[in-house]
Amino acid sequence: MIPKTRHILPALALLLGVALSARADVNAQIVCATLAEGRPISCQLRWLPVDKVYNVSYKAEGAVRETRVKPDAILKMRVEPPKGWADIAKRAAADPRAASGQLRGQLEQIANSYKMLQYDGEAGKLIAESFLRQNNPNGAVDACKKILTGNKDAGWNSAMAPAYWQALLDANKTAEAQALLDKGVTSTDPNVAIMACIRRGDLLMKKNETKLALKDGYLRAVLLYRGPDEARAEALYRAGEAFEKAGQNSYAERMRDELRSKYSRTTWGRKLLGG
Repeated sequence: MIPKTRHILPALALLLGVALSARADVNAQIVCATLAEGRPISCQLRWLPVDKVYNVSYKAEGAVRETRVKPDAILKMRVEPPKGWADIAKRAAADPRAASGQLRGQLEQIANSYKMLQYDGEAGKLIAESFLRQNNPNGAVDACKKILTGNKDAGWNSAMAPAYWQALLDANKTAEAQALLDKGVTSTDPNVAIMACIRRGDLLMKKNETKLALKDGYLRAVLLYRGPDEARAEALYRAGEAFEKAGQNSYAERMRDELRSKYSRTTWGRKLLGG
């Protein structure tokens, strides 16, 4: 019994540590439809997986208040990063082998500890992108689906979502991708929504539905969202290709003119210029 106990106790301690970290409060700022008249509030946030609600602790009128809030009531969320996150993210973005080994283990631990608390999606994004850099979309899909077991909305409304959509398209899982993209364009995060439009355009181009790819995809991204420069540059580049395929060369050149004049330093601007 004693030798067995020596092995069991460390394992139990490890499991208990993971469980406690997953339930720990995190510092956050949220915009909640049912609190503070929709104004941003600083709080401590905890996800309660059994009840599927957030426990929110915040100061109001000189007192600490605590309440439970459903996920759909939280319109925006910004969580304090995990310890060492900046370094981990930098290494994962630079390391083509980040989908395996110790670094992936760190990312998976963060994803597990931050279920429904923003950084499950942030960690999932880095894992999926690493698989994509290795031309392994099925690995990316499987990794993302592990995140989805704890946060079903991460597939359409998180930092991970665009990488997941790309993986699904690359793996020819178009039916799964389409359902998520149709939800993704409704995301309250404009950075996610613009990428949903672009990937929806890609999906429709795969189906040779060029006009729909422009109307429901690339042009929607160009006209409705400012988004990051890289995303807008990609939307303009893809729109130019689609217009050219449709035989509308003057519109194609209009897209490329804007790309050259405003986003020449982006990846897509350099690609257009032959760089």
